[in-house]
Amino acid sequence: MNPPRRIDRVPSETLAECRARLRDGADALEVFAPFVCPCGVSSWQLDRHTANNGIRLQCAACKGLPFPTWFLPQGSKRRRETGAPTLTELTKTAGTFCHGCGTEQQVLLHFHTHLQVHHAKPYAEQGHAGPFLPLCGPCHEHVTAVQRFYRLLMMRGGAA
Repeated sequence: MNPPRRIDRVPSETLAECRARLRDGADALEVFAPFVCPCGVSSWQLDRHTANNGIRLQCAACKGLPFPTWFLPQGSKRRRETGAPTLTELTKTAGTFCHGCGTEQQVLLHFHTHLQVHHAKPYAEQGHAGPFLPLCGPCHEHVTAVQRFYRLLMMRGGAA
């Protein structure tokens, strides 16, 4: 058995190998077991990202994040399964304008932006259950950030 390696600086090839093993369905704690945190402890826990169900490694002792990269969920694929409506299908039922700012699709195209399909409920929690809204790029970013903020507050048990 190889001795544990301290993670003061992990080569990018090692991180790439770890990501590949996670994508292939390996257990994250098993993948990172050989590494020792700079604090000297080799006890790990997983920190889950609520928006995309990603995971990252966190030291159980010092709560440090030696690998700041978010990894894909274990056993997941990069492409999501189908089920969400296409933008064309959504605009037929919801209209050809941004439901955030009200700008029509033709005006957005003039400014080199476009409508996007927004999951009103987080994909990581609900999948393609809907409802869906057409939002322009800037509104999509803003609405998603606000949703993440409130989700984080709820996870922490109330107001900040």
